[in-house]
Amino acid sequence: MANTYEFEVNTKFYPQDAVYSVAYLLLDQYYIKLKSGKGDTIILQLTSEEKLNKQKIDDLMRRIEQGLINQTLRLKIAKENKKLREYLLGKALLGAQFGAIEDSIPEESDEADYVEDPLGIATPWEEKNKEDTKKAKGKSNKKSAKSLKNKKKKS
Repeated sequence: MANTYEFEVNTKFYPQDAVYSVAYLLLDQYYIKLKSGKGDTIILQLTSEEKLNKQKIDDLMRRIEQGLINQTLRLKIAKENKKLREYLLGKALLGAQFGAIEDSIPEESDEADYVEDPLGIATPWEEKNKEDTKKAKGKSNKKSAKSLKNKKKKS
């Protein structure tokens, strides 16, 4: 096929899973075939519906290289954090199964109690502004009364 391009990836530098991930990321734009190459290489064969010029091929090659670096780093970080993720997931599932796991705060703690509301955040708006709402209602009632008087005079 005239629109087929091959890229050889050395698995000494990039893990096989990273190659698979990059191939997956390109699936929406190209038909992809992975082949075994010589030695420790994988051949990433991409087939395009249109013929690519030199600039697009270079851009594609850079995208593949950057994707391989990105996916390799992602896999390395995932491997390093595996125990931490398992611990956090286990703690979350344990908390869901046996009720919320509370971190204990000593009784003598300086932290504010959840019942205390020093800033008045939990106070409803109506309670905070009782006087303002009464004044506003009074003004609106006066305006309504004036408008009714004016309407009666005009009629």
